[in-house]
Amino acid sequence: LIKEMGASLSAQMTRMSDEVRTMSGNLHTLSSRLDALNDDLHSKQEQINDVKSRTDGLEEEVTQLKKQLEYQDITSRRDNIIFYGVAEADGKEFEDDCVRYIVKTLNKHDSMKTWTANDFSCAHRLGKRGVDQTRPRPLLAKLIRSREKHNLISSKVMRSRLGKDGIRMNDDLTTKQRTTLNSLRQDGQVAYYRGTR
Repeated sequence: LIKEMGASLSAQMTRMSDEVRTMSGNLHTLSSRLDALNDDLHSKQEQINDVKSRTDGLEEEVTQLKKQLEYQDITSRRDNIIFYGVAEADGKEFEDDCVRYIVKTLNKHDSMKTWTANDFSCAHRLGKRGVDQTRPRPLLAKLIRSREKHNLISSKVMRSRLGKDGIRMNDDLTTKQRTTLNSLRQDGQVAYYRGTR
C-alpha cells in the first residue's frame, strides 16, 4: 500500500511538475507578449504626442491666419459707410445709380461740402430685394478718402440732418465686430470701434 501510495504520489508530483513547467512557459510567453505590447503602446504614445504637437502648432497657425484675415477684412471695410433709409428705385439699380442716390442725399443735407461721384469708388445695395419689400435695402458706399469718411460718419450735425429724413449711417463692421459689440451692449456697456480697434 505504501508502494502504491508512493507511486501515486510520485506520478502526481511529476504531473504537477509538468504543469508548473507548462505554466512557467506560458507565463514567460505572456510576459514576452506584455513587453511587446508595452513597447508598442510606448511607440503609439510617442506618435500620439507627435501628432498632438503638430496639431497644436497647426491650431496656432490657424489662429494667426484668422487674426490676419480679420485684420484684412477690417482694413478693406475701413472707408465704407452703410446708409439705411436711402430711397430705392423700383427697377434694377446699378452702381452708378447707387452713387447718384448717395451724392444727392448727402448734398441735400450737407452745407459744408459739395459731394460728387468722384468721392466714391463704388456703391451698391446689400441683400436681395424682397417681393413685399416696404423699406429700402441698406446701401453700402466706399469713399475714396478715409478722412472724408471719418468726417462724415463722426459728424453729429450730418447724423441729425439725415435722421430727420429717416436715414441712418453706420460703419461697415465685420461679423466678429458686430458680435462683440452686441455682446458688450447686452452687458450694459457702451461700446464702439474707432478705426480698426
